[in-house]
Amino acid sequence: MMMNDAGPASQRLSPGEAALWLLQQVAPGQGIANLGMRIQLPAPVRWWPLHETMSWIMARHTALRSCFPAWEGLPTRVVRPLEEIDFAIDVLDAGPDDLDEALREYAARPFDLGRAPLLRLGLSQGESRPPVLCLVLHHLICDGAGLGVLFSEIEQGYAAFSR
Repeated sequence: MMMNDAGPASQRLSPGEAALWLLQQVAPGQGIANLGMRIQLPAPVRWWPLHETMSWIMARHTALRSCFPAWEGLPTRVVRPLEEIDFAIDVLDAGPDDLDEALREYAARPFDLGRAPLLRLGLSQGESRPPVLCLVLHHLICDGAGLGVLFSEIEQGYAAFSR
């Protein structure tokens, strides 16, 4: 990270990132810049491999450990060390008829841009359907192309850690 006049150990945002940050400030209670992805996992879900997969991915990609606090009124990027990231996998309680709505609501919840990680995972398991993992990221840390990379790494990592 660079030192600059926007704050210690921070980086200035690009104009596009600053626009996304400002959009979130204008509509703080909405997840308007959230990206969601639905991943079907093989049953039964194994929690340890899933958690290790996400830790491995977050260690590889500093963007996933980034947050965007304001420093003297200006948005900045701060990359947190992996040890500082408090990450959990949420259990989503949804039946087969309300799964889509539960995933939409989960994906729409806003993030606090000043606290990393700007991603969350929710897992819904049902007896009559395969487990579904909902990955939600703020657009400041990932774009459409990045979602494809993450999807691939989650599949590969989960398979490797499950062995």
